[in-house]
Amino acid sequence: MKSVGEKIKFFRKKINMSQQEFSLSINISQGNLSEIEKNNSKPSADTLIAIWKKYGVDLNWLLIDELEQSYIQNQDHLNIDEIKLISLFRKLNSQGKSEIFDYITFKANKYE
Repeated sequence: MKSVGEKIKFFRKKINMSQQEFSLSINISQGNLSEIEKNNSKPSADTLIAIWKKYGVDLNWLLIDELEQSYIQNQDHLNIDEIKLISLFRKLNSQGKSEIFDYITFKANKYE
């Protein structure tokens, strides 16, 4: 059975983020993240919610014993690149989101 900390570490590595980058993105210290990943402390509810909001990680997967492959296959069919794109897209203001949407629409229509 993988612990919550091990699952957080697994996910962080799958999206190729350092502890520093990931911890900043969910508003905790790198030291706190390190302790969570080593199972020396448990993530707070706020931390778990931040991971869910920022990256769409299934909280059931984090909190209940499931295999990593099950998580990857059942994450609404999103692959790691799609998760990264969504995360970056969420950082944009409405103008930036509109520009990206227009660009993706253009590209998608070009390759139909």
